[in-house]
Amino acid sequence: MSAIQLANTLRRAISFEYQGKPFEAEQLYRQLVGRRSPLDMAHFMYAQFLLRQRRYGEAWPHFMQRLHDEVYQSKPLAQLKAPTWETLDQQGISAQTLLVGCDQGIGDALMCARYIPEVAKRFGAVVFMVFKGFRDLFSSLEAIENVRIIEFEEVLPEFDLYIDVFSLPAIFGTTPESIPDAAWMTADPARVARWSAVRDPERLNIGLAWQGNSQHSRDDERSVPLNDFLPVLNCDASFTSLQVGDGVAQLEMLDDGVRLKTYDEIIGQIDRTHGKMMESAALISTLDLVIAVDTAVAHLAGALGKPCWVILPKVPDWRWMEDGAFSEWYPSTRLFRPEERYDRMQPIAEMRARLDAVIAEDAGTTLP
Repeated sequence: MSAIQLANTLRRAISFEYQGKPFEAEQLYRQLVGRRSPLDMAHFMYAQFLLRQRRYGEAWPHFMQRLHDEVYQSKPLAQLKAPTWETLDQQGISAQTLLVGCDQGIGDALMCARYIPEVAKRFGAVVFMVFKGFRDLFSSLEAIENVRIIEFEEVLPEFDLYIDVFSLPAIFGTTPESIPDAAWMTADPARVARWSAVRDPERLNIGLAWQGNSQHSRDDERSVPLNDFLPVLNCDASFTSLQVGDGVAQLEMLDDGVRLKTYDEIIGQIDRTHGKMMESAALISTLDLVIAVDTAVAHLAGALGKPCWVILPKVPDWRWMEDGAFSEWYPSTRLFRPEERYDRMQPIAEMRARLDAVIAEDAGTTLP
C-alpha cells in the first residue's frame, strides 16, 4: 500500500470503531500494524482500541509505538535526544535522575501524575516538567522528598534519563488491578477555606463543566451544549459553573430562570501566568459532586478523589472503557453512556433520575 492508502485504511478502521463495528475495525488495525513498515499512529489507535476492552497486556507495546510517529517526533520534548527510561528493571536507575515531561493535554497529565510516587521509589531523583503556569497545581507531589516540579521553558537541571508522563502506565505494565490510586492531589487549604464560605448549606453543591477543547477531533461527540443540561440544572441543588475558555459564552444563552452560579476567579484562570486551575481544584474540593463531559475537569475531580459524573460519547476515550458505570482509573467517577451515537438526552435523563434519587435519599442512593 502507498502512504495514502495506509492513511485511508486507518481512517476506515477508526470509522468502523466509532460506528460500533469493533470486529471490522480490529481486522483493519491488525492488517496495518502487521505490515513490515506500519503506520506508527495505527499502533496508537489499535492500542486505544485494545485498552477500551481491558486488553492491557496486548495494548501497551502498541501504545509505546506512538513515540515514533511524526506528530510526536515534532514535539519539543522529542528534540531532547536524551536516553529514555525503557523498563522497570533497567540497571542503575536508583542512583539516577529521571526527567518526566508532559506530552499530551492537561487531563492526561493529571491522570498519569499518580505514577510519580511510584517512579520516585525507583530513582534517586525525579524532575516532573509540567505545562507553563501549572507548577502550583502539581506542587503537592513535592511532598515526596526526591520529587521536584518545574515548568516548560525553565532551564533544565541535569538528568540521566527521560520519559513522558503518558508512557508511565505502559512502563509499569499496568493492568486493571494494578492502577495506582487516582486521588494524589491536595488542594491549597487557604483557597479551599475561601470557597467553603460560598457553599449552600441547605442543598447539594454541584459543579458543572460542559465544554472541552473545541479543537479536539471529536469535540462534537465529547462536549454537550449547556442548554442540554437543563433537565439536570432544574433539580433542587446548588449549581456552580466550572467552565473556562471554550463554552463560557454559552452562559449568555442560558434561560433566565436557571440558577447556575459563576465566578470570575474560575473563568479567568485560563489567562493566568501562574496557578492555573488552582481555584478550580479548591472549589471542587468543597463540592459534593462534579458533573462534566470528558475534559480536564473530570480528571481534576478524580485526582482530588471527589465524586464526579461524566457523560461520554458512544465510543469513549480508552481510559473510560467500552462499558460499565465505572472505570478502574477513577473509582469516584460514575459514567453515563449513550445508547446511540450523538444522543446526549438519554444519558442526561438517566443523570437527572439518579440526581433526584440522591437528593431524596431514595432507597439509599449515594454518590458517586
